Order: sequence, then C-alpha cells, then structure tokens
Amino acid sequence: MTTNPVHGALFGVAIGDALGVPAEFKDRSVLRQDPVTDFIGFKKSRATAWYFFR
Repeated sequence: MTTNPVHGALFGVAIGDALGVPAEFKDRSVLRQDPVTDFIGFKKSRATAWYFFR
C-alpha cells in the first residue's frame, strides 16, 4: 500500500473539522464547565445533517 501525503492531509483536516463541531463557537469558560465528552452530532442544534451544504 502506498501513502500519499496529500490524502493524509485531507483526511486529517476532515477528521479535525468533524471532531471540532461540538466545541465550535463556544467560549473556553463554557467548555471548562461542560467539556465535550462524546461525539453526538447536532446535540444542541436544530440543524439537520448536510444543513450547510444545501
């Protein structure tokens, strides 16, 4: 199996972006009191999957 640094970079960006969603737009003080402990999509948002891509 050959590796491609471009593919690795793109996967890294996509995974990092997805994992940052629960903490996006939150202040650090809020995250200290209520840290992200699980990855549940759209837990506190009314947006549905693919909302931003319509």
